[in-house]
Amino acid sequence: MQFQSPDADGMVTLQSGRPSVLKTGLPLLLFAGVWNAITLGLIIGFSRAGKITGWMYLFFVPFVLVGLGTLIGGLYALTSAVLARAKVAEPVVRVSRQPLRLGESFRVLVSQYVKSPVRVTALRVRLQAREWVQYRRGTRDYTDKHTIHEQQATIVENVDARPAQPLTGQCQFTIPIDSMHSFQAPDNRIEWHLEVRTEIPQWPDYCAQYPLVVIPRLVPVGGDTS
Repeated sequence: MQFQSPDADGMVTLQSGRPSVLKTGLPLLLFAGVWNAITLGLIIGFSRAGKITGWMYLFFVPFVLVGLGTLIGGLYALTSAVLARAKVAEPVVRVSRQPLRLGESFRVLVSQYVKSPVRVTALRVRLQAREWVQYRRGTRDYTDKHTIHEQQATIVENVDARPAQPLTGQCQFTIPIDSMHSFQAPDNRIEWHLEVRTEIPQWPDYCAQYPLVVIPRLVPVGGDTS
C-alpha cells in the first residue's frame, strides 16, 4: 500500500477519486443502451413475425418506461456534472496526515477557485465511510451498500466568489475509535473518503470525493488501550 508524501508544511494533498459522473451517469447510459436495444429488438421481432397482439404491447410498456427512465437519468447525471464544472474548478484538498488511525483527529484544508463570478451558498466537507457486501442467494449475486459513519462540516457559507480569490476554509474531523478501518476483500470492503460539495443557487452542485486510508489504532505492549 502506497501513501502520498507530505508537502513541505507537513500537510498531505489528496487526489480525487473517479468522478461521480463515471459512477452514475455512464453506467446508467450503458444499461439504458443494452436494455432499450433488447426491448426494441423483441418488439420489432414479434411485429415482423405477426405474433404481437394488443395485450403484448401492454406487456412491453413497463420495459419501455424503464428504458426511457434510465436513459433520462443517465443524461441528467452527465449534464449536471458538466454544468457544475462550468462554474468552479476542482478544489485542492489537504489533510494533516495520511494514513489515519482509528481514534485520531485530523485537519482538512480546502481551496477552490471559481471560473466566473458566482454566489456560493455553501462549501461543505463530509467524512464518510461506506461498506460494500456482495453475497449469493440461490443462483443470483447481490450487492448491499450502506453508510457506516458520516460527519459534515460547513467551511464557507453565503459568499460572492470571484475568480481571483479562491474559496478557502478548514475543519476538523475525528475517526471514531470504535469504527472499522479501511478493508478490502473479494466480497466485502470498507472505504473512507472526504466529499467536497459546492452549492450554487439554481445550479447543479459540484461534488468530488477524495479517498482516505484508515488503519487500525496502535495497541501498546501488554494490551493496555487506555
